[in-house]
Amino acid sequence: MDQTLTKLIQRTALENPEIPAQYSKDATGEFQPVLYKELLELMLDYAGALLSIGHARGDHIGLIADDRKEWFHSSLGIMAIGAADVPRGSDATAKEIVYILSFAGCKTTVLENDAQVQKILDNRSDLPLLKTLIVFDMPESPDRIKQIRKEGFTLYSYDEFIELGKNTVRSIPTGLKMNSKKASGMKSLPLFLLPEQQASQRV
Repeated sequence: MDQTLTKLIQRTALENPEIPAQYSKDATGEFQPVLYKELLELMLDYAGALLSIGHARGDHIGLIADDRKEWFHSSLGIMAIGAADVPRGSDATAKEIVYILSFAGCKTTVLENDAQVQKILDNRSDLPLLKTLIVFDMPESPDRIKQIRKEGFTLYSYDEFIELGKNTVRSIPTGLKMNSKKASGMKSLPLFLLPEQQASQRV
């Protein structure tokens, strides 16, 4: 029996890669599927990105966003490295966000949109450990992005973070990968990202 959600998704993706795992509406209001093989790759890419910026098993990572497909991918990626998300909806007040992120010692947080970014900026001095922001709906203004980075933050959009993870996964030595014969077309899977593999490497 699978002992973690990440293991369950891994096994399901290998056994039934073409089955939809998630549906979400596109810009026209039509529901579009994310297949299990796609969900697994998103989870591993996100995990790879977290590892590439220095995160490890046991870390706390903020997740200040509402229910959306990117929220799920982020939470899975966090779990896949054995870290813990520190969640709150975007309706949280700035005071609440500052309290939970500072209490948990978060160095990275995922944010829904620019409104959540502003809550962080307004309380920058109370969050000295926070260094990295991953934003689902990025500000469109280049000046705004410069302003955020000027406050000392490394800033990623969701897509940029996934791409960072893809590059990390591609750089993993072949000996740490496994090819799935059942999942035709699925890339090699860096199973060391999953919590039990990462824990065994530390022994």
